[in-house]
Amino acid sequence: MRDTAASVNDSAHTADTTYIDLLLSLPELKSPFVARQLPISRWQLGKRLGQLSPAHRRVLDSVCNAMQRSVPRPPFEHLPTAVDRDLPGSGLQLQTWCEQWGLADLYTCLQNQLDRRCLLAALRRRQAGAAAPTVGAGAGLSACVRQVVQQWSQPHFQLQHRFPWLPAVRELLESGDTAGLERLLVQHTWDDYSHCWERCCRVGYEHNLAAVIVYVLRWQLVDDWLAQSAERSAQVFEDTVTALTGAIAPAVTKDAGGDQNRDANQETLFHQDTVSHPETVSNQDLRRGGTP
Repeated sequence: MRDTAASVNDSAHTADTTYIDLLLSLPELKSPFVARQLPISRWQLGKRLGQLSPAHRRVLDSVCNAMQRSVPRPPFEHLPTAVDRDLPGSGLQLQTWCEQWGLADLYTCLQNQLDRRCLLAALRRRQAGAAAPTVGAGAGLSACVRQVVQQWSQPHFQLQHRFPWLPAVRELLESGDTAGLERLLVQHTWDDYSHCWERCCRVGYEHNLAAVIVYVLRWQLVDDWLAQSAERSAQVFEDTVTALTGAIAPAVTKDAGGDQNRDANQETLFHQDTVSHPETVSNQDLRRGGTP
């Protein structure tokens, strides 16, 4: 019996040591608003996560998949207006996983994200003119659903003291400032993950699994933001080109149908300039790669 217990403890210690090595091998992640690229690719990260035990890898995948589907992620304009349409049991599932593996700090962090998702969806639902949902609709997602239902007519569901960011989210949502809302939510999510990361790394090796999970969640958030930034930049560039093309096209058409004598005069001017300034010919030829 003692040999069995010792074997289990040795295995646990070995796993913890492995995760320390894993964590030390992971590069620092910068804020989504500062990072220009990820310091480690998806393939490289996946390869290093291969050091996790099969059971811990399943926990990591389950938690990350649940958060990926339930936490507000860009683009936020596509969020459902229901309080809990797509993941009715995500909160309870996360609680079960975290309790099973002793990840109390991680659960607190994840619950903050679920509460934020729930309140944002409730604000969108109310803005759309829908009635309050039933209490059981999102009970598995967030503990604040009952308060939301009971205080549906109140601007912030009487939760602004518990969630100080709620008034700002409501204001941005009602003003249609999607970019500002996106940035605010990403900032709060990043802050929550970063605080949890610092706690997990500070308390010791027994929280290594939580630290690994939070690192992956932070990596996902930066990856999402960079992808959205690239899409936004491409769209802005396309819109700019379209606008410039639209503005230039009429002018080009007008010039094409204009006075042909002006073109002849321009040709004469260029010819005269060439004759009167021979050094111009030399410079132009040099720039073109020709000989003087």
